[in-house]
Amino acid sequence: MRTAIVRPFLDMLDWLDAYLTLRAQGGLLEHLVSFHNEHRLLWIRLLTMLDVSVFAFSGVSFIAASTLALLVAAGLVMREAAHGAAPRGSGIVWLFGMLFVTFAGAVDCSVPVNAVYPLTLVFAVACICLFDGTDEAGSGTPWRRCAAMACAASCGFGNAAGLLAWPVLAWTAWRGGAGWRWLAAVAVLGAAYCAAYLHGVTTVVSTLPTAEAHAPLDLAHLLKMLRYLLAYLGLPFTRLPVAMAPGMLLGALLLLAGSVALLWLTLTAQQVTRLQRVAGGLILFALGSAALAAVGRADLAAEVAVPVRYTVFVAMLHAGLLALALPPLLARPGGVRLATRGAAGLAVLLLALQVAGGYAAMGVADRMAAGIERFYSGERGPAVMEAVYRDAARAEAILARLRAEGLYRR
Repeated sequence: MRTAIVRPFLDMLDWLDAYLTLRAQGGLLEHLVSFHNEHRLLWIRLLTMLDVSVFAFSGVSFIAASTLALLVAAGLVMREAAHGAAPRGSGIVWLFGMLFVTFAGAVDCSVPVNAVYPLTLVFAVACICLFDGTDEAGSGTPWRRCAAMACAASCGFGNAAGLLAWPVLAWTAWRGGAGWRWLAAVAVLGAAYCAAYLHGVTTVVSTLPTAEAHAPLDLAHLLKMLRYLLAYLGLPFTRLPVAMAPGMLLGALLLLAGSVALLWLTLTAQQVTRLQRVAGGLILFALGSAALAAVGRADLAAEVAVPVRYTVFVAMLHAGLLALALPPLLARPGGVRLATRGAAGLAVLLLALQVAGGYAAMGVADRMAAGIERFYSGERGPAVMEAVYRDAARAEAILARLRAEGLYRR
């Protein structure tokens, strides 16, 4: 893939450094669940061990795992849409897959440092889809619900944003009429998991570079967080300077639509369908991740610049809203024909976006790869290190350590 960057850079250097420490000092369990910044990246730790020991850190493990995760997440949503809208809307189900399998998703899958996002995505989607409601309960329901809770726990080990899986799962269980025992199980396990996960995080975060402190009601700061929120929800358009304004407008419309839909699904007295419940879970996770990013990331740069890697989470919002809109549309007279034409038009738009976005992504990847190659050729200037690592001396030390261990000779 043209966007693949497998040379170690940024967080990848830290992952390799932690692996070397494991080899020298032992302590596998501590290594697997230890913090990387504010995250406990168990899946990344395992993939690093596999990629170094089996594939000479070629990135194969990360690319394969990320791609599989993205495809499974898309497949799960397509399956729910097919069952929820079938038989009349089954021919439009492929559109849900197109929302996830995009150039932004390809970027996440092709760059090992971005693998955390597809891995978090697949467990988030799985926990939402696996939890059966009362209406579809059967002999396998207890096991599926337990599997959903296991996926919620796995979600946090992809990225700290995965902690959102627990409140999302609680909402899913409540709207599915699972009963107080299952609600209590989700609440107690989720609270215990989050408490254990976050234990010691303040010590870790205090050692990280922080943005300038702001008063809680600093209007300028609140407005910047709002702009970040809208830019997040407007991905991938807001990554293009020429599309920033329309992208922000799109983000505002999606925020409004998602909030209204979620509010209705939460407050309505009628029993929601399985597809509506799944859609609500997807929307809740997407909006929650956007809110967390706005609070925690808005001040990391002077200007509002949301990385395209978050787009896979925004796709959950797109899919959720489409899942809510499709059944009522199909039920209208002439709705099947209208939905089919609309889906075809949206597919053309998505394909055009993939072409334009793909070319842009390849250009960015080429520039990043060139800077990283300059680092491995011996250059250490500020322009080079900006693309590689925040601390040139530490990057040099990690690379020297890798070469001394015979793990990286390129």
